[in-house]
Amino acid sequence: DRVTGLYTEQLYQKGLATYAVGLPQYLIEVPDNVPLQHALGEPLKCVATILRAAPPEFGDNVLVMGCGFMGLLVLSAVSGRSPGMIIAADIDEERLAIAKELGATVTLNPQQVDLVSEVKKLTHGHGTDVVFELTGDAEAVQLAAQTLRLHQARYVLGGWHGVPQRYNLRHWTHPGAIVLCPHPQFSLNPMDDLRRAMEALSRGVFPMDRLVTHRFKLDDIQAAFEMAEQGGVGYIKGIILPEVSR
Repeated sequence: DRVTGLYTEQLYQKGLATYAVGLPQYLIEVPDNVPLQHALGEPLKCVATILRAAPPEFGDNVLVMGCGFMGLLVLSAVSGRSPGMIIAADIDEERLAIAKELGATVTLNPQQVDLVSEVKKLTHGHGTDVVFELTGDAEAVQLAAQTLRLHQARYVLGGWHGVPQRYNLRHWTHPGAIVLCPHPQFSLNPMDDLRRAMEALSRGVFPMDRLVTHRFKLDDIQAAFEMAEQGGVGYIKGIILPEVSR
């Protein structure tokens, strides 16, 4: 059988190998029409958790802050929910062009424009109803918060924040924002999120052909790590493809 799973939920937290041992309760079958190399269970499950935390309502103004792999996956799924406007923000023009292809109404580069002013102008002073933050950058986190409308706008803190930073909490308390942190422990049922993600992948919601840009053999894993850290022209997501003897 072709399966993917949540190996971080298991006793056997080993990776970067040709084979991995998985517990059945944390595995799920990959749909027949999905290439195995696209069935990236853990990140797609995380996207499902993020989207279920704050699903945009009809007509909402949505900001996706950060157009890396996770941000573009979120944007792809949001674009089918009939929001009022999807604003994609990133400092990489190439990634903004991809965001436009995947359904962004408007793309903004915060290094070239005043993001807060532009969002206010685009939304006729209303602001954003939902923000998906997927940068992990303290400056970007606070900048995105300044676009929020008043009265319980939803702010999804989805980026990975691994070092201490200083934040002005007034950016969230003043507008009365609802801040959500859909990291792994947020999910009440991780396997159900994974199931939903695989079904969405099977329906073509996630454009993996467009976003999985680099593939490496297991023996070239150092090069893969260096590429992931440094990026480069055209880089969005790299994956490791072990050579399995059958």
